[in-house]
Amino acid sequence: MPKFLSGYSNILLAIIALLLVSIWQQLKEINERGKGDMSGEREKKRNAEFRGRK
Repeated sequence: MPKFLSGYSNILLAIIALLLVSIWQQLKEINERGKGDMSGEREKKRNAEFRGRK
């Protein structure tokens, strides 16, 4: 077994892999959220409905 794959380096490699996957998932979610209604009409409608409930 190679020396660089022993001890704490295995844990470090696993943590780096998990961090990369987490960052990728967050970027994917942000990208999908941005593909919605670009004109902001949905937010305007929600705000109007909220103001009407008072």
